[in-house]
Amino acid sequence: MKKFNFTVSYKIKYHKFLFRTLFKSKILSALRLVISNKVFEK
Repeated sequence: MKKFNFTVSYKIKYHKFLFRTLFKSKILSALRLVISNKVFEK
């Protein structure tokens, strides 16, 4: 039972970490798009 709980908590932590990195990369790519659009407008 303890091992099962450990795997569940590990998976939850892993998914949170994965979600955070994906979220950050999405924000970064969106920022890059905005910046490049502003540069091309000039």
